[in-house]
Amino acid sequence: MPFMALAAMLAGMGWVAIPTLFKLKFSVNEIIATLLLNYVATYFLYDLLYGSWKDPSDAYPHSAQYAAAERLPDIGFVNVGLPLALFFALIVWWLAELSRFGFYLKFIYANPAMARFVGVPIRSAVLAAVLISGALAALAGFVISSGSTGRLTQGFFEGYGFSGVLIAFLARNNAAAAAIVAILVAMLFVTGQSFQIFYQIPFSMVQMIQAIIVMCVAASEFFVRHRIRIQRRG
Repeated sequence: MPFMALAAMLAGMGWVAIPTLFKLKFSVNEIIATLLLNYVATYFLYDLLYGSWKDPSDAYPHSAQYAAAERLPDIGFVNVGLPLALFFALIVWWLAELSRFGFYLKFIYANPAMARFVGVPIRSAVLAAVLISGALAALAGFVISSGSTGRLTQGFFEGYGFSGVLIAFLARNNAAAAAIVAILVAMLFVTGQSFQIFYQIPFSMVQMIQAIIVMCVAASEFFVRHRIRIQRRG
C-alpha cells in the first residue's frame, strides 16, 4: 500500500512537471497547458478502462475490484483516507506559514521583481511548489479510488477540480482553513446525494447552493475592502 501511494505521487509529480517546464522555458500559460493535458489524461484513462484494464467479469468500463491489500482500510466508520488528508493538510500549512519555503512563495507572489532582485530562487521555489501540488493531487486520486470506490472508474475525478477551486477560494489559500472548508463542502455533497436518493431532489440544487456561497463570499470580500458612500448634490 505505501508503495502504491508513493508511485501515485511520483506519477503526479511527473505529470505536472510537463506544463511547469513549458511555463518556465517557453512562457506557455499554465492554465491552458493544464486544461489541454486534462483531455490527454482523460482519454488515456478511457483507453485503459476500455482496453487492458477493463474488468473481464462485466461489460462496464472500469477496472477489476481491488484486492483487500490494495484498499485503504477503515478505522471504525471513517476511512483512513480522512486522517491521511488531515495529516498532509497540516504539513502543507507548516510549509506555507512557518517555513522559509513558504516565506519565499509569499515574497514571490507579492513582488516577483523584488524577489528576483534580492536573490530569491524563484524558479526552484515555483517548481517545488508545483511538484508538491501534483504529488498531493495524485495522492488524493489514489485515496478516492482505493478508499472509496475500490476500483478505477472513468468518472472518479469528476467535480473535484471545481470543488478544489471553491475550497481554496473560501479558505483564502490557508491550508488549515482549507481542511475545515473541505469537510463542510463534503458534508454538503453527501447531504445533496442523500436528498437526491431519498427525496428526489435534483443534485443541481447542491450546485446552486455552492454558487450562492461563492457569490456571498465574493460580495462580502468586496464590501470589506470597499465602502459605498452616497453623495448628494445640492
